[in-house]
Amino acid sequence: MTRLHENTTAQFLVNGELSPPMQVQSGIRQGCPLAPLLFIIAVEFLTLAIQQDRQLQGLVVLGRRQVNQHRFSAFVDDSTVFLSKSGHLPHVLMLVREFGRISGLRVQPAKSQYIFLNKAIDKSVWCGIPVLRKGETVPYLGYEVGFGDLSKINWEKRLRALQRRMGTAERAATTIRDRVDLLNVIVLPAILFTAKMFPPSPAVLTQLVNMQKQFLWRRQLKDDPSRHKFSPSLIFTPKKAGGLGLIAIPVAIQAQRVKTTMLWLLERQDIYHDAWRSWMGLSGDEPAVTPDQQRSEVAHDYGPADENKYN
Repeated sequence: MTRLHENTTAQFLVNGELSPPMQVQSGIRQGCPLAPLLFIIAVEFLTLAIQQDRQLQGLVVLGRRQVNQHRFSAFVDDSTVFLSKSGHLPHVLMLVREFGRISGLRVQPAKSQYIFLNKAIDKSVWCGIPVLRKGETVPYLGYEVGFGDLSKINWEKRLRALQRRMGTAERAATTIRDRVDLLNVIVLPAILFTAKMFPPSPAVLTQLVNMQKQFLWRRQLKDDPSRHKFSPSLIFTPKKAGGLGLIAIPVAIQAQRVKTTMLWLLERQDIYHDAWRSWMGLSGDEPAVTPDQQRSEVAHDYGPADENKYN
């Protein structure tokens, strides 16, 4: 890693003018992909310390053959500790302080939130960390988590963000094809991100479809009812087949649900996974048939002369 950063330089862009190259003597250049990897490697020691501490009791998660305790999850620098007893928090903070003494990492209580699973507890601060009150939410990994109607709260936030994003893109999208690309590349992934955790209600889905139509044909950010100006079959036909290639929002959401369900069924290792395999007739211990074995069976059934048909 030292060799990767030998003789590295950086320049500053100010009012369109580049500064002379400057030698980087400490730290990592902004945007370097090595930065998050180094952070993850360093924080892994804190993760192991919390996960392996026998004094801490996490949330019980039923596995296929054993009961597991989930204590810690992290995505780069966004971390969450799961405790079954609030009295264990001081011990967690002690581990974090000890890790910070060695690594220099410091937890900022003002940017942290403590969420009691027992809603009857009425506290504003716990061990120096603000407590999330009833009716409040906090952003975490792109979602609002906390108390209240989380589906409604997250979709209201998503719709506001989409209107701001589409308002900025509207100036650059001067043609129908430009707006199709923006809807497919920018708008749809944001919708699917929220829909993965919070399936939209029929009213929200109608609102999303209307916004798509208004932006496509009128360059407007309204969600009033609208119609396509020509056959929807041509609008949603792929570009290679002569259509516009617009992706239908309801179809994309449903496809994501099917994909998520199949991955859950195939990867989940518990009694529900076993029941599903039994129902599908996959409960035996027979090894999976490889493509080479399939071709061999086809050649055996149809003869050597027909084998090339199936290669």
